[in-house]
Amino acid sequence: MVCSILTLYAIYFLGRKIYDEATAWSAAVIFATSEFFLFFSRSGLSESVFLLFFWSAFGFFVVGLGSGRARDFLWSGIFTALALYTKYSAPVLLLIFAVIGGLHWKNINRYWFLLSIVLPAAAFAPYLFVFIRYVTPSVIVERHLSTIGLNHLCYLYYLFVFAPAALILAALYSARIRKADYYLAIAFLIFFVVLGFYRPYFRLAYPLVPMLAFLAGRFVVAAGKWKPYLLALVVLISGVTGWKTTVYRSARPVDIAAETNRLMRDERAGYGLAVIPPNVIFYLPGRLALPEDHPAVRLGRRLPRRLQAGIGFESWLIIRPDQNRLTGQDHTVLIYSTVMDPFKSEHEGLLNRGHHLKTWEFVDAPVYYRDIFNPLRNRKQLYELYVFDHKEMSEDLEQLWALGFLPECQVIKTEVSK
Repeated sequence: MVCSILTLYAIYFLGRKIYDEATAWSAAVIFATSEFFLFFSRSGLSESVFLLFFWSAFGFFVVGLGSGRARDFLWSGIFTALALYTKYSAPVLLLIFAVIGGLHWKNINRYWFLLSIVLPAAAFAPYLFVFIRYVTPSVIVERHLSTIGLNHLCYLYYLFVFAPAALILAALYSARIRKADYYLAIAFLIFFVVLGFYRPYFRLAYPLVPMLAFLAGRFVVAAGKWKPYLLALVVLISGVTGWKTTVYRSARPVDIAAETNRLMRDERAGYGLAVIPPNVIFYLPGRLALPEDHPAVRLGRRLPRRLQAGIGFESWLIIRPDQNRLTGQDHTVLIYSTVMDPFKSEHEGLLNRGHHLKTWEFVDAPVYYRDIFNPLRNRKQLYELYVFDHKEMSEDLEQLWALGFLPECQVIKTEVSK
């Protein structure tokens, strides 16, 4: 929520420098009333943080084109580096800057390339090195090849459903686009084209909304005396289309985590297993364990002692396959969500050894059900709670411990009385 409010300010502040106050206000209103904003401003997802960095980087770059000041390009580079460390769609900023800067290379500040492209790329290089070193090129290629496709119409659908006012008004304005609008139009087209080759995922389209909001804002300002009525119509339409998102509330993640914690405490289970999304893990008290072959652990062991102390490496809870920590307790609690399939079908025999205590159904935010490209939209999200009695497990206890070393499973240590 804090980042979303700061993004609204950045849209107004930078928009006023690029255009004028009326356009900045109109764009901020159109953006703030979109369902995209209504959802991400209180969802706890990284998109709100990313958009603050993304828009600030782009805005300062465009301001720098007009002012010619090196400090504007420096701010653009700083925010670009932050965006690169926040979301994997950020590198498209470097392409946008290269294209727009290349078109104005004769009358642009000579340090623009160094400050807006080279500086953030150099700042991102350490992470890129670690990513390639520990994930390995073959795995990276294998992961990303499966995401490639022609999905531009899918992302157009997302904009039409979750930001209809911004899209429609921007389309109406496209017939009268001016020279001052080319930066936004070029940035939008580059990001939209690149994004369309990725698998459809509505969250990735969020940075396109402020760009459309400014073009839509230009259309509103051009309406003259009809401007207040047009903005009121935008707010009304956005309020109707995004009403369910506005009023959506769910305490189910808190309830699931509370019941899981209560059971672990009652069973005096110091270690539990969680095969659930982060929105429930967040509420589970205790510490997350990392397997010894986890990339973070392998990297941490290679760091100098001083750096290890700085990141608290010695206090990390690191587990090994041959040291079964479940043997120190009589029962083990496992919480499982159907969104993590095919985990259950792959380990059905082992799960049948546990006692199924409770099932919850979780109704997600409305945007996920309006995403027609979401393969999970028509499936119930069930959360199931199991408890395993070690007296009934015998050698299967080692198989239970082995689950904690699967990518989709987390080992959680809780503080319970012994």
